[in-house]
Amino acid sequence: MNEEERQLSGLAQQVGSLTRDGKVDWQETDAEDTFLLRLHQGSVLVGSLNADGEPPYELRLQDPEGREVARVVSSKSYAGGSEEELMNRILEDVYYLARGSGLGTARVVTNVLDELKEIRGPEPRF
Repeated sequence: MNEEERQLSGLAQQVGSLTRDGKVDWQETDAEDTFLLRLHQGSVLVGSLNADGEPPYELRLQDPEGREVARVVSSKSYAGGSEEELMNRILEDVYYLARGSGLGTARVVTNVLDELKEIRGPEPRF
């Protein structure tokens, strides 16, 4: 793993943690299966390279003007050296966190569960 990949790995871990904690929100983009985190100093995009939700995953860093300044792509498989496997797992984690945030998965699940509770009615008390 070169220095740029190490930096992007650290960035991916930080945005993953902040996403998990609900401190940043991702948006869907016009590109299939790609999600955007817009910040003041730049943007992070993560997506499935083949737009199928499967590896390889890609993380791109853009400057405030939208120019791509760095990019890392995971391997298609998880075989390989420990650094390569770690990068794959980090990118996969960030991809699924960004997807859930961008699509509002938690909100939809909560709303559907609430609706199902309404349909079921009150629980009997004994």
